[in-house]
Amino acid sequence: MVALSIKLPAQLAEKSQVLAKKLGITRSELIRQALIHEIKQAEAGMERRSMAESLVAMRANTSEFEANQALRKMPRW
Repeated sequence: MVALSIKLPAQLAEKSQVLAKKLGITRSELIRQALIHEIKQAEAGMERRSMAESLVAMRANTSEFEANQALRKMPRW
């Protein structure tokens, strides 16, 4: 692992310590878990935005839009 040094507002440091204690983990583990969660959320949000932008671009292209409509009519498994 890589050691990092971060600065937190006093209230956030205290809340993180209290929560970690309630969860039975270290504050470092709590922060690791929170960071993993936030990275996944950010990546998922970027993926959704990218997909939405692609759909808008596809809709602007009539042939792509028509191909997509044909796919929608296909039976689902």
